[in-house]
Amino acid sequence: MSKYGSDRPDTRFDLHLKESPLSGFFADGLNGGGIIKVLCVPSGAKTFSNSALKKGDIYNEAIKSGAKGLPFLKVLDDGPGDLILFAVGHQSSVHRTLDRLRLFIANQLGLIDHSRHSILWVTDFPMFEWNETEQRLEALHHPFTAPNPEDMEDLSSARALAYDMVYNGVEIGGGSLRIYKREAQEKVSEIVGISPEQKPGNFSKNAGTASAQVSSLTMVIIHNHLYQEYLHTLSWGIAYGLDRLAMLLAGATSIRDVVAFPEDNYCSVCPYQGTIRGGSSTAQRFIFLHPERVV
Repeated sequence: MSKYGSDRPDTRFDLHLKESPLSGFFADGLNGGGIIKVLCVPSGAKTFSNSALKKGDIYNEAIKSGAKGLPFLKVLDDGPGDLILFAVGHQSSVHRTLDRLRLFIANQLGLIDHSRHSILWVTDFPMFEWNETEQRLEALHHPFTAPNPEDMEDLSSARALAYDMVYNGVEIGGGSLRIYKREAQEKVSEIVGISPEQKPGNFSKNAGTASAQVSSLTMVIIHNHLYQEYLHTLSWGIAYGLDRLAMLLAGATSIRDVVAFPEDNYCSVCPYQGTIRGGSSTAQRFIFLHPERVV
């Protein structure tokens, strides 16, 4: 995150994020624990015009990421000169902005070597992230991910026993160790705000009320409660996105391009059962399978 601004970095090119010592120029943005980081673009001073940086493509990319503006500095010398892009604010917003700019500029300058295959594992995820809208912590993966046992004294800043596999900047697999101790689950539930009404002990007394609707979250909570209560075993796992990997290896831009029978916004047909799912009553419910697309 510190180097690339992303937990699924594309490492096929070398633009890296760096800390900035120019805190005096951005005092307002540092209030409340903000940070300053920069993205240095070699030879970018003359490649990108001031209009592109002030109201053009690069500026718009920064705004799309949630930034309020895009401070920049051009280092002009006898050569082409470097471009330095600044991001100021909360760590997550700074990383989000510079990650988006990093990818956009790499594509603009042709820095990505599309013949390379960059595969890596990402570990030591934080257990929680801050939800700015709701002003609370929420689980980065899901509230049943086990915390690192070395961090149990301060769960709010703990690392998760979770892992992702990344290929060319795209997550193609992820997994974790499930919490298998009930006391750890209770602490995590308290941090993310799972209410006492959602805990397994209260399901039976609420079952007779008209408002007792068993949600998918409730069913997961019940499942994990039984697992922690009676099994007490380690459960590791990982799920791979094979369709996404196939898309990347094929050089396609959409998963629909590599799925034999892709769904659309109206309906989908199972070629083996002949059933139709979804769609409105007024929608035209037909799907045409071209022979060359049937494998």
